[in-house]
Amino acid sequence: MQDRSDHIDIARRGACAYYAEKLIQLVDEDRTFETEVDYVTSWSTHLADHVINEEPELITQLIEETVADDGLRFYPLSLLISEFKKRDAAELPDEIVESVLDSVDASCTMANDFYDTDLDQSWAELLFQDGAFTDPDSNLISYLGRTAETQPTFIRRVAEEIDTDDNRTLRFLISIGRDLPVDDAAVIGQQAATWVQDDEAYGYLASHTLRLASYLAENGEYDVPLEMLEAILEPRDGDQLDIDQGMVRYNLTTMLDENFDDLISERGEQLIGVFASKLTAALDQQDDRARPVAARTSFADLHYVEDNRGSLEEILLEYFVRAVTAWVAEHPTADAQTELVEQLLSGPTHLRRVGLYVLSEHPELFEETIQAELTATENYREQQSQYEFYLLLSSGFAYLDDPAQTQVCEIIQDGPYTEAVEDQAARMAERGDEPASYFEQRIRETWRRDRLYLIDEHLEGEYADQLDELVEKYGEPDQLPSRTPQPTVRGGMVRERGPVETEDLRDQSAEEVLTTAVEWEPPESNRWDTVEDDQLEEQNYLGFSRQLRELIMEEPKRYAREISVLEDANPRYAEAAFRAFSDLVDDGETFPWESILELGQAITASPTAWSEQARTNLAKLINKGISADAIEFPDGVESVVESILRTLLTDPDPDTDRDQPPDGMAGHGDPVQVAINSVRPMAVNAYITYLSWQDDHTEDDLAQDVFDPIRDRIREDPSLAVRSVIGRRFGRLYALNADLVEEHLADIFPRDTDQAARQRFIAAWNSYTASNRYWDNEAFRPYYRHALNLIDTDEDQAYQIKVRSTTAHVASIYLFEDEDITDEDSLIRQFYDVVDQDGAQELASTLSSSMGNDDVEDQWTQIRGLWSWRLDTLDPEDEASDTEVYQFLDCVRNSTKTTLEEEDTLISRSLPFVAHQNHHWRRIEEWFAEQSGSSPVVAINLYNELVETVPCEDWSAIARNSKEDNRSRLYEHAEAAGNEPLQTALDIADQFTAENNQMDREFLEQHLTLQ
Repeated sequence: MQDRSDHIDIARRGACAYYAEKLIQLVDEDRTFETEVDYVTSWSTHLADHVINEEPELITQLIEETVADDGLRFYPLSLLISEFKKRDAAELPDEIVESVLDSVDASCTMANDFYDTDLDQSWAELLFQDGAFTDPDSNLISYLGRTAETQPTFIRRVAEEIDTDDNRTLRFLISIGRDLPVDDAAVIGQQAATWVQDDEAYGYLASHTLRLASYLAENGEYDVPLEMLEAILEPRDGDQLDIDQGMVRYNLTTMLDENFDDLISERGEQLIGVFASKLTAALDQQDDRARPVAARTSFADLHYVEDNRGSLEEILLEYFVRAVTAWVAEHPTADAQTELVEQLLSGPTHLRRVGLYVLSEHPELFEETIQAELTATENYREQQSQYEFYLLLSSGFAYLDDPAQTQVCEIIQDGPYTEAVEDQAARMAERGDEPASYFEQRIRETWRRDRLYLIDEHLEGEYADQLDELVEKYGEPDQLPSRTPQPTVRGGMVRERGPVETEDLRDQSAEEVLTTAVEWEPPESNRWDTVEDDQLEEQNYLGFSRQLRELIMEEPKRYAREISVLEDANPRYAEAAFRAFSDLVDDGETFPWESILELGQAITASPTAWSEQARTNLAKLINKGISADAIEFPDGVESVVESILRTLLTDPDPDTDRDQPPDGMAGHGDPVQVAINSVRPMAVNAYITYLSWQDDHTEDDLAQDVFDPIRDRIREDPSLAVRSVIGRRFGRLYALNADLVEEHLADIFPRDTDQAARQRFIAAWNSYTASNRYWDNEAFRPYYRHALNLIDTDEDQAYQIKVRSTTAHVASIYLFEDEDITDEDSLIRQFYDVVDQDGAQELASTLSSSMGNDDVEDQWTQIRGLWSWRLDTLDPEDEASDTEVYQFLDCVRNSTKTTLEEEDTLISRSLPFVAHQNHHWRRIEEWFAEQSGSSPVVAINLYNELVETVPCEDWSAIARNSKEDNRSRLYEHAEAAGNEPLQTALDIADQFTAENNQMDREFLEQHLTLQ
């Protein structure tokens, strides 16, 4: 029998060696997936312990050759390596152990699979003894996460021995602590309390440390969470728990709120000690000029935690108050209660306030202390603790004996205890209509009223009568001295109106309302009146103009007939009226214009007597009226309209200061914004609209003299805002008078090199490109080139060529004017010479967003040529080009004129630019999956290229971003398309299987029959 066993061992050794050598040979051969799996399974069938010990050199060679990146595929390799990983490393020859570890760590795909739950613990122990876990790499960190449930003690040992500056590693260990038994988690918690003390680590670790502390407390461990809290609450430089650490604040309050009762019950004194020491330290660290914490907030109104706000000291204070109050309520011994309260009352202000608040919450426990506090006259003078003292007065008065109650009432009767009463009364007299003596009496009596009111339920006799008299005289207190002061004006705004309420104005005729506007003057006093709901109210022109606007919107015809009455009124009313009528035109409303134009004539007769806004709104209204299809305007009043507009065309607004506001002011660097708020630009716009109306309603050509005002603006006007309007209406002007535009191209778009000319060009050009289709002929092409040259200059940061709108024009010229991308003198080539990567990306984005436009898609040959040229020009290693290339891919995806198959080559060339970006990957993968039904072979081949293009170091992140449904569709259609695309799908699935994706593993196992 022994001889037979020996023969079997020899045969097994020989067979195992044979298949090992065949596998080594396979590495250099063209082989199928199935062949690799067959040889590996045959080799593993004959592998035995004695073979491993007798053939260590051959097995070592097998491992090194097949696990290399150019060796076997992942899936068969995982079968091979599993034969070693499941064995005790201590029983394997050293050279095999070393070969396995070195080869796995060097492999792009094997490490993730090797360090999983199937790995025998002996391998981890070996690495631990060698120090690999003192600063573990990502593979070992993943292993710790996978084995948290099965190897908690080992993870605890790693936490005790770790020595790394990598905060991500420490954060990971803290996080998996919540998956461990409490005893092991507590050890990690102690380590976390040490790690988080480092200022740089705090932001990384604090939130996770707090979650671990909460886990420990929830499971009955309290000492370690207190250590962790003490480390977290240590004051640090800067604004601790500010917006950048919002999650730290959230996790801190969550941890304390969820475990507060248990911590108080089990470790109350220690918790109070932590809060007290850290609060005192935080306050000591404050700048001397900083306001004391909660200085103007009663401790009865602390809501920092509930409102998810507050500094470290404010949050500490609130929890300190809660903790002391709760502990006193629960603590069984009076001596300990009294000792704590006395310590607080004799401490600094913030501690004394806590002590007073505790007394107010539990007066029944501290009658002697309360009597001493409430009968001390100096406490009625002291300001820093006043809120909590008066809370104590309110709740503790009932616990005083009769003599003490009388003494308190006498103290209140003799107050207030401040030397500032007379000064305060004098200041009030300066602002009011009463003498200082009146205000002094009021201050003293309301002070007494407020304090007696706190104890009104317990007053009798003369003091009760005195309170009744004071309440009858001054009313009940708006605010009690025990609570946080609240604003007395609700709403926070002043309501503005005219002489009467709007409802009263509705009962009057339009002429009456408008006549009142002419005659009424606001009260001279600048004091606000307070209406019944405590909201402040002021009567002024602005308030009346708003009321007038509301009335016009309600009855436009009625007010339009009489609006010229306002020619003698404050300009604010005309501003409001013109704005109201403009809005009504937008809403399709009609109304008579005669009176409106009469008001317009009055304004243009003496323009400077009216506000710029009134003149601007007049021009806007006329423009809207002419443009509105539902209104027959200016039919019959042409001469009046033209006269008004001609006057406004020479208006002084905007002057240079308004035309080019300084940095920080509205309109800086933005002529369009200035234009819509200025007179002359809006008049230019309205006049061009008027000329268009005239052209539409006249059979003959317009007389040349009607263009003189526009010609003057083109030639003479220095305003950038006016230039922007001319640029915006460029196409319409050309349609009205081509000769005018062609004659004055150099005036509209000056190409001189001085700053003023450059700014005028830019103002007109940006509006032209934003609001007009491209205009290309030999005469105009130099202006496009000039604009591109200006893109490349930084001489005036405020006024720059808008790349987006210029790009759209350049793209259109390239597509529709037969430009050749290979022509170095073409406009498109000049564009790429001067723009940065963002500009190039903008052009590709413009093309992508234009897909679906038949005219653009008909130029697909041009788009393809540009795409190919850009791929030749760009460097795949330059990550800045990824979005531009992706936009070209998006063109194909959204196009109705080309397909995945037709653009196979260019798509393939584009993938290296985009494969490393997660946000591109998902959409490209989805696109390939969508196309796999109609083009399964091309889709799976391109997807394979996408996968193969990803660098090894980026693959795990990319694979996590992939969607299983997309891969499943690709595999399904590839399988149906034949064996070759199926093999490609298997290779792809192999890559995803290496990242522990179960669906891909099942797909492999379904098609690879294991022997």
